[in-house]
Amino acid sequence: MNAANEQYLVRRFGKDAVDFCKALAGPRWEAFTPFVEGVDYCGPEGNKALSAIIPDSLFGCDFSIGGWYHDNLFRIGGNEAAFHRANADFRDILQWQVRTFAPATWWGKILWAVRLKRRAMQATWIYFAAVEQGRKYFNFTA
Repeated sequence: MNAANEQYLVRRFGKDAVDFCKALAGPRWEAFTPFVEGVDYCGPEGNKALSAIIPDSLFGCDFSIGGWYHDNLFRIGGNEAAFHRANADFRDILQWQVRTFAPATWWGKILWAVRLKRRAMQATWIYFAAVEQGRKYFNFTA
């Protein structure tokens, strides 16, 4: 991970989000590829139709850093435990984003607290269940 891309991630997602991802990744962070705007990180690779219906953000909460992180871990690969760790990290990043998301408007904050936060948190489990099915895209090296 080069410094310029890390600075871009901080501007795009915030320092706390990047620090959370770095802490989860540990030494693997250095092998991550740059984040590229316009890439669909939350949809399945090679299936444009399905990818088009899987949102990168939900109720205003942007999940694309989690998808980018997950794609990098799938590219780096490893053994069975690394596969499950990549999926668990993806879920943890999405849930962290839901817990820390702050809508910009007063009415958005109320709506988020009363209705949408719980639904977004439930959706993180759906994303997690979906990526657990993606074995053929993981780079099993061990």
